[in-house]
Amino acid sequence: MKTILDNIKNQLSSITSIGYLDNDYGQLDYYSDDTVIEFPLVLLDIAQVQFSDIGRDINAAPQNRQRAEAQLTVTVANLHSSNAGNSSSGNQQPFAAQIWLLMEEIHAALHGFAPGDRTSALTRLNLQRYNMDNGMQVYKVNYVFNIENI
Repeated sequence: MKTILDNIKNQLSSITSIGYLDNDYGQLDYYSDDTVIEFPLVLLDIAQVQFSDIGRDINAAPQNRQRAEAQLTVTVANLHSSNAGNSSSGNQQPFAAQIWLLMEEIHAALHGFAPGDRTSALTRLNLQRYNMDNGMQVYKVNYVFNIENI
């Protein structure tokens, strides 16, 4: 899985508007004003994997082969420091849409990308918003992919 996550990070590394890109190890769970991360941030995690047996191959290691259906969670977050509604000043309007533009760039880079030599392409599954009490916009986008002969 490490190689798969590294390949996905490499695929996203060309998106210059990402301020922070890393594996998700709870950075937002423990976020405070003195946390050293830049926004907007993107966190990656293999959130769920379902395995099924596909038989034995005595020439392979391990001999008992499996197929996996995995779910990649891409967390995208941006921190707002002021109101960005319709009545706000004109310079806040582009900031309010920034996270959506970033998610479009991420989707263009990931949808259809195969993150490993034995994987299928990533396919977007769903998107969910998470409400934070500190003015942070947080969205989690899930992609699914298959891994063969593991």
